[in-house]
Amino acid sequence: MGPQGGDLMSNPPVLSIASSSSLTAQLSSTNLQLGLLRRSSRTALVLVGAAAPKEFINFLITEKFGSKIDSDRVGALKLVSHIVKRRPLILYDYLDRIIENILRSLDPTLGATSRDALLQPTTVTLRGTCANFATDE
Repeated sequence: MGPQGGDLMSNPPVLSIASSSSLTAQLSSTNLQLGLLRRSSRTALVLVGAAAPKEFINFLITEKFGSKIDSDRVGALKLVSHIVKRRPLILYDYLDRIIENILRSLDPTLGATSRDALLQPTTVTLRGTCANFATDE
């Protein structure tokens, strides 16, 4: 017996079921908020990169590309891809280090599951970076 006097069998909890339209509206609102948060955080990271590019690149390489967690590496690849599209000059002086770390994501010693998880974002990031910084030499 609980403090209310009675057990679950004699006093079952009352569940309210939200209508499907209400639930859909809540999910839509949550997705909208997550989208806004994603865009805001990307914008903030780009601004930090523009303000202190050397420190930003060092952080990106050591903390994100150097991580053992695939989602951190994927996030770093997506961030580099985003910066290449929006503010490529942030990366220009550090392009050799960025490319080296993008290619390191394809290293066969990472293991099959990590390599599979990183293959698509690495390809997209590398393609965008090469297209944006291509030279006609």
